[in-house]
Amino acid sequence: MLAHFSSFINTEAVHIIAWTCIQLPDGLDDWTRLVQLTEKTLAADRDNYSRLTTLGAVLYRAGRFQEAARRLTEAEAAFLKAKDPAKTMAYTCLFLAMTQQRLGNAEQAQEWLAKAVREIDQPSPEKAKINQVWSRRLTLGLLRREAEALIGRADKKTDHQGSKDTEKKP
Repeated sequence: MLAHFSSFINTEAVHIIAWTCIQLPDGLDDWTRLVQLTEKTLAADRDNYSRLTTLGAVLYRAGRFQEAARRLTEAEAAFLKAKDPAKTMAYTCLFLAMTQQRLGNAEQAQEWLAKAVREIDQPSPEKAKINQVWSRRLTLGLLRREAEALIGRADKKTDHQGSKDTEKKP
């Protein structure tokens, strides 16, 4: 997909390609080209929450954790300024959680994961409707499971279906 669309890349194409590739840790063998493309789309609008999150996620997948943390933190600030009820910060929080874990900041990773889980499980009324879209449920579920596997889950935390999970995980 990246090779096919790279000849006529536009912002929307980069966004779709990036989010398709980042769903799984091994979405690409080499993330270099996608990092370059997402950096270019961000250059056109440096305060765009969605573009910052996308770049942060791609940098995370590329193993560039310090840069990912910086871009994802910028995305959080942009999100708070934008106050767009159609957007969710859950993606940013999930990637920040995994990034902090990779950087060795386990406590921060747990905090970001908890924030993501709240955003997913207890969304505002505006976001609850949007969170019902199948593609959002799917991507949030995939990334949440990955983050929980990487970071571990707290004892007696509510699982995805709302039941109590008493199993301790690493």
